[in-house]
Amino acid sequence: MAAHSTATRYRVALCILAAAVGAAAVGACGAGTAAHTPTVGRDTAAARSGAYYAFLTQTGSALVDSRTIAAAQTVLIQRCLRGSGFRYLPDDPPAATVATGDAPDVVTNQQLDETAAVRRAVTRGYGLYASYVAARKGPNQFANASPQAVYVHSLGPARDAVYEQLLAGPASSTAGTTLPDGSTFTYSGGGCEARADAGLYGSREVAVAAIYVPEDFALDISEQVERDPLYVHVLAQWSACMRSATNRRFAAPGAVAKALEPAYSEDGPTPRLQSEERTLAVDDVRCQFATRVLQTRKALFAVHAVQLPRGYVSLLSMLLSAQVRATGRAARILATAG
Repeated sequence: MAAHSTATRYRVALCILAAAVGAAAVGACGAGTAAHTPTVGRDTAAARSGAYYAFLTQTGSALVDSRTIAAAQTVLIQRCLRGSGFRYLPDDPPAATVATGDAPDVVTNQQLDETAAVRRAVTRGYGLYASYVAARKGPNQFANASPQAVYVHSLGPARDAVYEQLLAGPASSTAGTTLPDGSTFTYSGGGCEARADAGLYGSREVAVAAIYVPEDFALDISEQVERDPLYVHVLAQWSACMRSATNRRFAAPGAVAKALEPAYSEDGPTPRLQSEERTLAVDDVRCQFATRVLQTRKALFAVHAVQLPRGYVSLLSMLLSAQVRATGRAARILATAG
């Protein structure tokens, strides 16, 4: 993301929510950029809260809330489509993300117990072997497809076109949102999906912002963490640990799994590669815990999140409030769903 002093980008991001969330911002959105320039002071009370950190990283309570909202969205979309004789079969809830680190799958924000992490590494490595085995199961394009994808395919071209318009709305309903980094995200503003979002967040625009704006900031903060001298030092310690354990050089935890991919692509999922993957994953886990890579990254992420300009913390706090309200509505919908 660009430097935080970019007032115009901040103004655009803030105005995403103006109509539905921040009444005070509505009048200011047309008043030029000066009023929206992030101040130098820090809104530390908000930035240091556990809810704020969880929202930025989509971990802990925020992950639970996201799953509650996703379940309610499914109920609302199903109700919307049912009247037209269609079904909606959602994918499984999203797995916990690692927004605060590039650690491999064997170590995540939700699993910091070394014994359990080592056990997982022993049984599945980085998950590469299993994924390549699944890819070899055959030419059936739906062998690993979601129930929704299989259902949509079963409709046939004509009914599929009707279904997609009911679900996402006509092409004329397409809208766009500019994120704080200046990039534009395009989404459908109509159909059952938009109605479901509006029923939870008040509008589709707020729903989109609640997902992508925190992600945008989290990526920026992660880049700052990667440049932090303390994290660079800890990574060097991890790299030295891995060199001692494996006699191989790796710059960062994410590089270990990537180093295995060429061999998997060329030779396929062989027992030798599976064994090598598991061994490297175990060494990786032990070195990460020995050097406290993920713990350091999480701590530094929290430090840099507090250092965001006050205006950005206010924007994220507004989005967090919208997410909390959406979670409450989602819980009520799920309580009455039959």
